[in-house]
Amino acid sequence: METCAQITAPLDRVEWYEMPGDQFETPDGPRWGWWGPPHAIYIAETHLSDERLVEHEMLHDLLQTGAHPLVFETCGVQEAGSVTAGLGLLRVDVQRHDRRPPVQLQHR
Repeated sequence: METCAQITAPLDRVEWYEMPGDQFETPDGPRWGWWGPPHAIYIAETHLSDERLVEHEMLHDLLQTGAHPLVFETCGVQEAGSVTAGLGLLRVDVQRHDRRPPVQLQHR
């Protein structure tokens, strides 16, 4: 993701949290994944293997914003527009730009 976004940052600054269930409540409504400043990423347990979702949240952390600028589309991790919260991300085949090993998530 860093290569695509042309931004680098240490991955170990991110605090990873596994949330129980298929989705969880956030300040933005129900979600499968959510980024919170400064460096917290929350992923619903049933979506831990969703590489695209994890990369989407990682890009939020790199950019330090909850917004979805054009770089999300450029990097192939765009959101599903204004579709109802909780439906998750669009599913399309995209080339991955970041091939790091999976990260270990803390239970919260």
